[in-house]
Formats: sequence, C-alpha cells, structure tokens
Amino acid sequence: GSPFWSFYALQALMEDGRVNAALNYMRIAWGLMLANGATTCWEMWDRRTSQCHGWSAGPAMILPAYVLGVRPLKPGFREFTFAPQLGDLKCAQGRVPTPHGPITIELEGNGAQVCGSISVPTGTTARTIVNGVKRRFAPGVHDI
Repeated sequence: GSPFWSFYALQALMEDGRVNAALNYMRIAWGLMLANGATTCWEMWDRRTSQCHGWSAGPAMILPAYVLGVRPLKPGFREFTFAPQLGDLKCAQGRVPTPHGPITIELEGNGAQVCGSISVPTGTTARTIVNGVKRRFAPGVHDI
C-alpha cells in the first residue's frame, strides 16, 4: 500500500493493541524516507511522485494519539483521554496543542509499566488510564 493507506493499517494495529507491530511498521516504512534524506512525507514509497504529501503523514497523528495516548473526548480538548501505549519504547515525550494551551507529556516505559508526567492545561480535564488505573486529572502537572 501507499503511505496514505498505511495510516489506516497503523490505526487498526494500535486499536488492536499491536503497538510494537505499528511501531516497527513506522520504523521500516517512514524510516525508508528518512534514510533517503526526506524532510517531508512522500506520496508513495518510491520518490517518483510528490515528495511533500500531507496525506502520507500518518505517524504525525498516530504517535500523539496512541503512543502518547492523547485524544479529545469533547470539542477543543475540554476533556481528553490520556492512555499511553509505549510498546517497546523506553521513553516518549511530546506536546499536543489545544485551544487551552499545550498538553505536555514525558514518559518512561518498562514493559507494561509507564511512569512520567503530564501537564493538563487550564480549562481541560484528563481521563486517564495508565498502568491499568483509571483516574481524572484536573489542570496542573501530574506525576503518573
């Protein structure tokens, strides 16, 4: 398939809990682009078509939504879920922009266990599922 189609494959893998398979797919497929000097996402896996194709940027959605685990539950991220899936990654960090300010996350993983912190912007609430524990986080910085 193409990088565009691969977004749906990645999303299906993540939804099915096959995190390492999705991460390996990204490492191989988008890694090919990086290994060939890409600074944008190509339309196809070879370089004979557009070398700047936004529809091929699936990992740009998959990584924050599934690996960092941040997805909106209400418009404008007024309420969002935080359920990170690190797979075989030892660490992950990122900032998810929202109308209320960025959600900032720093994570370290050790198998199924995750620790780190999340910064929840004012005007938002996080519903979390981390290490099998469900909690709610009000605005502020929280250790997990």
